[in-house]
Amino acid sequence: MIKRCSECGRKLKSPESIKLGIGTICRRKLNPSSQVPKFKFKPRQNFNQIDIFRPTYSYQIIEEVIVIVDHDQGRTVTNAAEQVISEIRAEMGDKFFGKKVIYRDTDKIWDGLEMDDNGNFKGFYPLRKGNLAEALAMVIAPKKPPKRVKKNKKALAGAPKTDISINQPTENV
Repeated sequence: MIKRCSECGRKLKSPESIKLGIGTICRRKLNPSSQVPKFKFKPRQNFNQIDIFRPTYSYQIIEEVIVIVDHDQGRTVTNAAEQVISEIRAEMGDKFFGKKVIYRDTDKIWDGLEMDDNGNFKGFYPLRKGNLAEALAMVIAPKKPPKRVKKNKKALAGAPKTDISINQPTENV
């Protein structure tokens, strides 16, 4: 049983919060919209034994997106992104591949972590969202192909035809 909030590290009091592993206030903060399902982050280490050289984070998968929360204790996820990704990849195995990864940094801003084809950390990409629902929408939303300009045959039928000879010098007859 988790006795501390996986989001903020505070001691949990209610049986429901202990069961979910996250406090009521943090649950409300992380789920302001009904579009985002209620979820429970798995704590990565015991909050009583914080190692300043290891990142303290939790993660969960929401709609094929790995969502990581930095708990701002020890090294940050930003500074230890390669380590965090390798730990999660080792724990998840083949289920890791093909998923997008976003994380909430210590400033409470959501950004993305880019992976190479082998699932190794490659770099960051900006989402710059303060709300998980907005960050997920940016990552999950399918990109629309650029609009093609359709030629309106009726509109072109009434337009004057251009003559190529207009731009050419004319001879005096």
